[in-house]
Amino acid sequence: MAPRSLLLAALSASTSFFAQAAPAARRQEDNLARDLATLKAFAETITEDPQNIKANWTAAGDDVCQWAGVTCAERPDGVLAVAGIDFNNYEFGPALRADLILDKLLDITFFHANSNSFTGTLPDVSALKYLYEVDFSNNRLSGMFPLEILNAPLTFLDLRFNNFIRELPEKLFQMTDLTVIFLNNNAFSGPIPDIGPTFNTSYITLANNNLTGPIPDSWANNQALTELLIANNTEITGVIPDKLCALPNVTLIDVSGNSGMTGRLGPKCRQYAKEADRDAKNPPKDNSTIARIFNIEGTGLTL
Repeated sequence: MAPRSLLLAALSASTSFFAQAAPAARRQEDNLARDLATLKAFAETITEDPQNIKANWTAAGDDVCQWAGVTCAERPDGVLAVAGIDFNNYEFGPALRADLILDKLLDITFFHANSNSFTGTLPDVSALKYLYEVDFSNNRLSGMFPLEILNAPLTFLDLRFNNFIRELPEKLFQMTDLTVIFLNNNAFSGPIPDIGPTFNTSYITLANNNLTGPIPDSWANNQALTELLIANNTEITGVIPDKLCALPNVTLIDVSGNSGMTGRLGPKCRQYAKEADRDAKNPPKDNSTIARIFNIEGTGLTL
């Protein structure tokens, strides 16, 4: 999937940024000792470990850079640091707290914890000046959207399949560097906020929530938009903003299952629908060309 390949490229870039600016010498600095203490304390809270990851950590001892799921690299000042965490699919449990680890690892560029049992909310990450990617999808986080997570220079945010509620914050749609936002399968409600003038997010998924009202016209100003999924929010109303269908990079628009959306689509959306139908019948043979997708099933929208 495009966001994942984009993510891998970003990870490579972020860790190589650490390494390229570094001198040859490597030594375990105070910051590694600090991060080792943080990870050891966090490990004590893990009592469900079906993949026996903690056994690897025990075997690696105090060499935290050899721990499974831990990536080390050098900062621009040449100091070796814990640069990333990848706990994806470790299924740690039973009730983990992000504030015991995320905001304590001051040099990380990415924190991936898909499919674990983190509960509660996310801490303030304003001290994490290198943090670009956060993935807590498929956990048990709850409460309102964790605004504090937006205090880092994020490019990738994945909070799918959690239990977040209430309104989406306006601040999220004022961010300037976010490329990917995945918030589907929560319980967010209320209107979809307008986007700011510098909002240039390519991949946005808000499906399977409880959002209401129309898709704002301002969303047609996002020139970077590639994929938009807002399916299965039954109280979203109105039509798709017509200019949104004419954005230069858009390849997927999915508003299916939004039974509150009614009316005839504008000419640009009708044209996009024709092109998507043509791509479905005759998929592009050139791998550099992505087939367009347009899904309005389960709505009252007409062509």
